[in-house]
Amino acid sequence: MVAGVALTASNLIFTGEVGGYFDAFDASSGKVLFRYNLADSMQGGVITYSARSVQHVAVISGDGGVMNKKAIPEISGGNPTITVFALAPK
Repeated sequence: MVAGVALTASNLIFTGEVGGYFDAFDASSGKVLFRYNLADSMQGGVITYSARSVQHVAVISGDGGVMNKKAIPEISGGNPTITVFALAPK
């Protein structure tokens, strides 16, 4: 993993993988709650924020061709993209 990791007050952990997946885990059990294929390596940070009483998580994927693909062949590389997820209210 080369992506950032974010732990929230709602007991969730968000991170990503060079293989292109964004993951959400239950912080207590470690269980994967959500996995999404970004179709490009996630290499940036994880930002979480609240807007209109809804928690959002934003992630950056794509390396813009700056990573050494010989050293880390899982990286698909591509244009940087921001993806934003909205969490369902409890």
